[in-house]
Amino acid sequence: MKNIIVSGGGTGGHIYPALAIAQGLKLNYDCRILYMGANNSMEQRLAEEAGFEFAGFEAKGLTRHSFKIIGDAFTDLVGLGQAGKIIKHFNADLAIGTGGFASAPALGAAELAGVPVLLHEQNAVPGWANKLLAKKAQAICLTFEAAGSHFPEHTPKFLTGLPVRDEILKVRRKEARNYFGFDDASPVLLVTGGSQGAASINRAMAGAYKKLLQSGISIIHLTGNKNIEAQKKALAEQGLQESQRLQLMPYLNRMDYALGACDLVVGRAGASFLAEVMCVGVPSIIVPYPHAANNHQECNARSLEASNAAEVITDSELNADTLCEAVLRLLADYDKLKMMSKNAASMGKPDAVDNILEVAEQILLTGGAR
Repeated sequence: MKNIIVSGGGTGGHIYPALAIAQGLKLNYDCRILYMGANNSMEQRLAEEAGFEFAGFEAKGLTRHSFKIIGDAFTDLVGLGQAGKIIKHFNADLAIGTGGFASAPALGAAELAGVPVLLHEQNAVPGWANKLLAKKAQAICLTFEAAGSHFPEHTPKFLTGLPVRDEILKVRRKEARNYFGFDDASPVLLVTGGSQGAASINRAMAGAYKKLLQSGISIIHLTGNKNIEAQKKALAEQGLQESQRLQLMPYLNRMDYALGACDLVVGRAGASFLAEVMCVGVPSIIVPYPHAANNHQECNARSLEASNAAEVITDSELNADTLCEAVLRLLADYDKLKMMSKNAASMGKPDAVDNILEVAEQILLTGGAR
């Protein structure tokens, strides 16, 4: 039996891929899995809910452009020491990390202890944690090929894709449309800014509802919990109301149905969301979050745009007119939508977990990856 550490934290974009990898290990190998992350964190709650053993340590994201960064760095150094003790007691054979500030102490301690490390990078531009850890890693798994140039040449790299939830891969269009009560004739637009919503996308949609509805489009708009009342107010001010064809929701647990039902999606460029879009093969209009670290969301989005799988509207260009123009133009062009769908699907990696586990197995068997 092998002892394997899995770590990723801070945001769902790092945690869910780590949990998917952990689940793949559990199903396919005789191993003991320990999920490591920050104390009292989102990753602790989700890992324990998924039934995994969890060990925590102190960790903080570095506050940029502030003297607080000194205190944050000290906390992470304390966490590094705590993680080292956990790893020594666990007697790990391999550590797998998916990024985020909460993974840095765990993976850093593993490298100091001589434990082989496998990294997964979600974004086209890596975060500081993975760039720091990559120098001693046995291998790096990539979602976007462009990320490879940011890592050391001597470290083996594998284009594995990013693990997505199993239900995303199994959804059927008819079942998804039935869930929302849509017939199969009308085009469906899905709009989402992620779990927190996106203010700029919501503002643009507020001015676009009437024109889109008049054009025969059905809309699913996931506004974010804090924004739902403002969107309803914007509707009322235009003499509109929610209906079968205009469904406003703060959040939706069944994103598989939303992606399965739609013909076009408008959203941010988080790596996990884009991985789901690609696996389902949905054409997209991507509005990258402009304040993402290292502008990684725009780099993610441009990777899809370069493959003619998506169109990009920057946050500064986004308004009701630019959004309406893009949505109406694309939904009126069946051939282009079909091409974008095909290109998106070709970029998707539904077997990402298997690809990553194959690299992990190579490291366990040989001490390296080829």
